[in-house]
Amino acid sequence: MNNRNGKMILVIVLILLAAAAAVGGGIGVSRMRNRRIYNENIESGDKYLAAGDYDNAILMYQNAISLNDKEDAGYIKLAGAYKGQGYLALAIGSLEAGYDKTKSDRIQELLIEYRNLANSGGGGEQKDPLLNTTLLGKISSSSYGDYVARNEVTSVQMSTTGEAIVRVRGISADLIFRNTQLLPNIVVGTEITPTAFPSEVRFDNLIGLVGVNGTLSLAQLQTLQFDDVQLITSGTGYQLQLVYLGSSILVPCDKDGNVVTTTPCVMEPEITAQATGSSQSAVVLQGYVEDAQTGSGIAGASVKIYEGSSTVNDPVADLVTDEFGKYSAQLESGQYKAVIRKDGYTEIEKDVYVGSYSAEQQENFVMSSEDAGQIRLVLEWNSSECDLDSYLFGGDSVMKFSNRESYAGGELAAALDRDSRSGPGVETTTIYDMNGSYEFEVFDYMESGGMQSSGATVTIYVPGESPQTVSITSEEGNTWHVCTINAGKVSITNYMSTEQATPTAK
Repeated sequence: MNNRNGKMILVIVLILLAAAAAVGGGIGVSRMRNRRIYNENIESGDKYLAAGDYDNAILMYQNAISLNDKEDAGYIKLAGAYKGQGYLALAIGSLEAGYDKTKSDRIQELLIEYRNLANSGGGGEQKDPLLNTTLLGKISSSSYGDYVARNEVTSVQMSTTGEAIVRVRGISADLIFRNTQLLPNIVVGTEITPTAFPSEVRFDNLIGLVGVNGTLSLAQLQTLQFDDVQLITSGTGYQLQLVYLGSSILVPCDKDGNVVTTTPCVMEPEITAQATGSSQSAVVLQGYVEDAQTGSGIAGASVKIYEGSSTVNDPVADLVTDEFGKYSAQLESGQYKAVIRKDGYTEIEKDVYVGSYSAEQQENFVMSSEDAGQIRLVLEWNSSECDLDSYLFGGDSVMKFSNRESYAGGELAAALDRDSRSGPGVETTTIYDMNGSYEFEVFDYMESGGMQSSGATVTIYVPGESPQTVSITSEEGNTWHVCTINAGKVSITNYMSTEQATPTAK
């Protein structure tokens, strides 16, 4: 080999080594990037789940699994979100898929637990109990002034002992405000300090807190998100002490800890939560713009916020949502109108009242995509303790939370895209068979008797027509008959009945 050929071979070898290093480095960088995005999706899912937003949590966990299907965390968290939403069969399915991919001992143990629950009847028509952390969070973070600002106070009574007994819309409980040695000026005459928090909450029942109407065992309550569950004796019998974020809930039970959820119970909020602050000069209004069908955040949506109730003047905030569909604006307290736009979606306007006693306020907006040949019905409600269910009847079939798809002639005719277990909630139904006949109804799953004060609305999107919004009536009943749909033509019915939803569409 001459010197020239030797140099050429050396150059080729160096080039090949450099190329191999570049490829290896590229793979390493790619893996690190996927790991980072995987963790970000898991963390985002955890945040959504903590806020009670199961749909977005599920989406984030699914994204994580698509990035790395060999990690067990994504499957476990996805199963937990499905179970929390009441879909035990989907939870089991995700664990089975995860075990096939990972052979994880953690997944196998959880799979056995979920299968045992399903075999005991936990996966049937009855929904699993679910601690309503949204309701507890609202009570823990809302002062009297917050309820007044949101126009939620329905009555105030003064007791002979100087207590103020307050009822607010969407919460089946008496909120008790009283003077204490630490805070002696909570109630002055007939006036309640706006920045005061309740000293005691007397719930009419446990239904709104756990999401089921019936009897729960001590073991079932221990599976919920309480920090502690203790069976204690009292002078009148037995009680369960349920602790959540420092607050204690006392509910009567039998000697084995079984609780009838229609039983009244008392919550004693953590005393430190009753410190009186001051009204906020500026409030951070924040939330998400969501796709009505998928529940995922809509990136790049325009959010313009106008002062007052019109859009004549320039907006006081002109925002664009981030990659997760989130927006944030700092505003003075008062009345505003929000206008949200995004190509491919129907523009929406919504009135928003910003209070002055919380540093932050959450407000989400739901947008429907402009899909030809589809009718979409979007149910929204504001109550923290209602579980409203969408029912769509077509002929002899019924579509609801336990049967989320309807078929005609072997083709998908309609689907329940989103189902929420508690409020504030969103449920979305999409009709694909425009030639069919349907009746759309909303049922109060827990039969709480409070759906009339839930602030429920149904917005109906029909191709080529302006959306129309139907607000729930004040009539008594547990079933709200919203509309009928025949060959693409919508007829508003809007009345209540006292019977559970039954098919009447022909």
